[in-house]
Amino acid sequence: MKRRLIGCLAGSVLVLLILSAACGTDEEAGPQVPTGVTGSFESWVAVLAVAADPNDLDAMTASVMQVAGSAIVVAPGICFEGIPQDVAVASDYVLAVYAEDRESVLEIASRTGAEPVFVGEVRQLCVD
Repeated sequence: MKRRLIGCLAGSVLVLLILSAACGTDEEAGPQVPTGVTGSFESWVAVLAVAADPNDLDAMTASVMQVAGSAIVVAPGICFEGIPQDVAVASDYVLAVYAEDRESVLEIASRTGAEPVFVGEVRQLCVD
């Protein structure tokens, strides 16, 4: 009986050590690319709005979606390689339209009625 109890205690301690290691944080690391990311692709984007809270983009997202359809993306700034930090930092949320080339993305952006704060070729990292 004692052996069994000691075995259970040792197993519990091991599980706690594993859990505490898995739950530890590295505050120095900064923002990380969201989990579930399985690929990336390059495209042209026209950033239409940036906000610290994605909920602040809801109304504009709904209106842009009416004209841009599936050529719209709302994602954390860290999901884009190539957007300058004076436009959006990793912790900001970006509302953008995207296309394969500059001419197409500018045409889509013009239909939204919004003036882009940035237009350029980027790598979208948060693709599932």
